[in-house]
Amino acid sequence: YAPSPWEVWFRGLSLLDRGDEGPAREAFARGLEEHPHDPGVRYHHAILLARLGERDAAAAALREAAELDPSLLERARRDEHLRDLVAA
Repeated sequence: YAPSPWEVWFRGLSLLDRGDEGPAREAFARGLEEHPHDPGVRYHHAILLARLGERDAAAAALREAAELDPSLLERARRDEHLRDLVAA
């Protein structure tokens, strides 16, 4: 069984909410491997990285997501974790 893309980011961010940083990172690593072209997984990976204070990596993940789905930039402008990473 391979989790669907939304299950990946839901699990990863839920783990982070519980303070389980390592397992959250692992969930996203597996998810990115299983769904390399899914913009939602990349977008939520950017959120994870931003929440961990890894701004450069978060910005790179957001750029990758936006290359796959440009509408995610507008969504990022409204997201408390990503808005500062999006050029106005």
